[in-house]
Amino acid sequence: MTSNLGIPNELWGPMIIALVSIGGIILTMYFNIKSQRASAKAANQAANAQFTSILNNLSQEHSQLIKDERTLSNIEECELHALAYIDFLERVAFLCLNQKIPAVIADYFKDYFEYVQLMMRWYDEVTVSETNARKSKERWKNIVKWCSGETNGVIIEPDTDKSYLPKSMKEIWEQKIKN
Repeated sequence: MTSNLGIPNELWGPMIIALVSIGGIILTMYFNIKSQRASAKAANQAANAQFTSILNNLSQEHSQLIKDERTLSNIEECELHALAYIDFLERVAFLCLNQKIPAVIADYFKDYFEYVQLMMRWYDEVTVSETNARKSKERWKNIVKWCSGETNGVIIEPDTDKSYLPKSMKEIWEQKIKN
């Protein structure tokens, strides 16, 4: 016996089962894709939140270092400040070189990478000669590597304008040159 559609009655059961199965597969695929999109969106939001948090923390630490520049009064304070500032950017360079943070953070600090090279020169000319410490290029290799463009393809030239240094650091350097 056949139905009005010309399909034998004994095939209706398997056809309904097949259609329900196909519908189930389509619904499963739909919900999987929807779930994957939601997961990707959540992961993207988490990455953006993490990026914002990292940038905020680095900016706060950097702001504190800049604020401290106003209170420098002697060579010991200047040396400690130089070490803290250089070490800070050494950590940023290390994280960027090892792709632990986005390179745009290094782009954000580009001017400061120029400035830190001037501070490294101050450290070498004022401090290293007095203490026989390691030269800055041997000590802070990540800054040197990042600024050379070896890994990021962007060469960051050192700043040469000493007027950007804190007043006391500039005075100590000038005094050292005179002697």
